[in-house]
Amino acid sequence: MKVVALVLATAFALMTSADADVSPLANFAAD
Repeated sequence: MKVVALVLATAFALMTSADADVSPLANFAAD
């Protein structure tokens, strides 16, 4: 479970740092 949390945290950080490029992906991940 810790690995999953790490992956999610990393993905969130990447999405927020490149929000303009991946906003559709960010919206999908938010669901």
